[in-house]
Amino acid sequence: MELIHLDETHRDTTLANEVHKKCFKAKFDKNAKPRVFSKGDLVLLYDQDYDKLGPGKLKSLWMGPYIVK
Repeated sequence: MELIHLDETHRDTTLANEVHKKCFKAKFDKNAKPRVFSKGDLVLLYDQDYDKLGPGKLKSLWMGPYIVK
């Protein structure tokens, strides 16, 4: 009986988490502005190698600047 209750609780928590993610994404997308780059703009590239662990104390997360062609 307790295992059934535990499974129901787990399912309810998973559903609540999914709803929270959707609401949070909708709020973020509402305020996000698309970026348009033109030829000749200088841009920085995000270095995804450091995404999980972080770059360390003095290493930058960004590479560049690069010129948009």
